[in-house]
Amino acid sequence: MPKPSGSRFLLYIDSSGQTSLENMTHQFRVDTDRAVQFISIDGRAITDTVLDGIFTREKDAENNAVKLSFVICDAVRCNGQDITKMNVFQHIAFVKEM
Repeated sequence: MPKPSGSRFLLYIDSSGQTSLENMTHQFRVDTDRAVQFISIDGRAITDTVLDGIFTREKDAENNAVKLSFVICDAVRCNGQDITKMNVFQHIAFVKEM
């Protein structure tokens, strides 16, 4: 699969569900009620998480709107658990389980 191109960010979700983005030049809060749609499994909220990813732009052919997507490249922390010491296979298994 080709590597997505775009701006690289760390996405932080604190224990209350507040979300912020940060890279080397920008840091800002994200309005999750309007700006971000998270996909959750079994209705569980995503909290206390740090994700490393890339923002990509996709043009919607139907209405010519530009859609931003956050493509996750790696996870540093997931629902309160530090996963930096896990190898790649443990990362994949942990994320699938979560």
